[in-house]
Amino acid sequence: MSRKTKIYIRTTLAFTILFTILASVILGGIWLGIKMFGGDGLSDDMQKAYVNALLCGVDKDGYRTDVLIFAQMNLIDNTINMVQIPRDTYVSINHVDKKINSAYGYNKEDQLFKEVEYILDGVEVDKYVLVNFKGFRELVDAIGGVEFEVPADLQYNDPYQDLNIDLKKGLQTLNGKKAEQLVRFRQTNDHTDIQTLLGMSREELQQKFIYTAIDQLISLKNVMRIPKLASIVTENASTNFTTSEIIKHGTSALKIGFDNINIMTLPGVNSYQYNGWYYICDTIKTKQMVEEFFTPDREEISKEEIEIRDELIGNDSENIEITEDVVHEEKFSNRFLTVDIVDGSKGTVDMDALTQEIEQYGYNVKKVDSCNVQYSKSIVIAKKDDGSGSKIADAIGLSQFKINPKKGNGTKVTVIAGSDLAKTFKK
Repeated sequence: MSRKTKIYIRTTLAFTILFTILASVILGGIWLGIKMFGGDGLSDDMQKAYVNALLCGVDKDGYRTDVLIFAQMNLIDNTINMVQIPRDTYVSINHVDKKINSAYGYNKEDQLFKEVEYILDGVEVDKYVLVNFKGFRELVDAIGGVEFEVPADLQYNDPYQDLNIDLKKGLQTLNGKKAEQLVRFRQTNDHTDIQTLLGMSREELQQKFIYTAIDQLISLKNVMRIPKLASIVTENASTNFTTSEIIKHGTSALKIGFDNINIMTLPGVNSYQYNGWYYICDTIKTKQMVEEFFTPDREEISKEEIEIRDELIGNDSENIEITEDVVHEEKFSNRFLTVDIVDGSKGTVDMDALTQEIEQYGYNVKKVDSCNVQYSKSIVIAKKDDGSGSKIADAIGLSQFKINPKKGNGTKVTVIAGSDLAKTFKK
């Protein structure tokens, strides 16, 4: 393997991890900033339901984007989906070498946006972050390092790559330099490969580190570090997010759990075509991916729905599947299981019938309200996992519920009745 190839591989890896973390900072901060600062200048009643950003890593000359990640924050289901676009992806709409990593040098972000939108079946790019390499170590250091369980002693020396890895087994806080050693490790000095040594691939170890870093980054302890993180982004990046925007959107908290972050690769294959090696996009699979992960059901989200999410559902609520049979018995203690119902069906559900279905077991429905937001699927939210959520969800025919310890409305369980209950509880 040539020195140039080795440098590309380790640079790509570091950029990928850096961008995954940056996406959590910037896109996650936008969602929380919207509720904190009233939509950042958007309409009082409705605002865009998602944010699209292109995260780009440039080579040392600043002409080629050796890493491209398209990231979308969905404000309705509170998720971040990302797709990495290989640097050698073939594009037929522009410059001489037909590789997407040349687009930025050809006509800056305008050309890059055009080509990414073409590859991703028309998905529009709103924002971008163009980052240089040294931000990886600085970002890890800025969040106080990453506490990580190193699975074994890792030693490897390669003067040709200027690589010196020396990590001890065990739980420890990795600074930027040590974190880089971890994610670059692939074999020992005696050429024992990582799969043999650890029982996992290099990619699996990297994934563990990425998600651990994200989980720590978005914890409350890093709220006060948002200004420093924003400074790193702006010092090492060209972006149409301003420093004040990043601070503004991120200061309240970053609560997008890593379970809600999905990282993918553009479907396709490497192939020798057009007198060179290219990554050929699978247009059919890409279209399916875009439809599944990057096409929100709605274009806008209302402030009322955001308030309902914050008050009842929560930003970091946990889905609980009902895996055991629930027994409903009429007994005196059932009256202490208090319930409130929010009609989110636009009046298509018979709320009296729904109330009666819950009360027939002795559960105490305290109040029934309505809202102007229409939900296609019903949601049951319990304040804690004490069996109350599973009882109410099962009583109305649902298979799961959510846990939100900060749930408002003064009851143990809230039912948001969506349009899916209209068949069961007809008017």
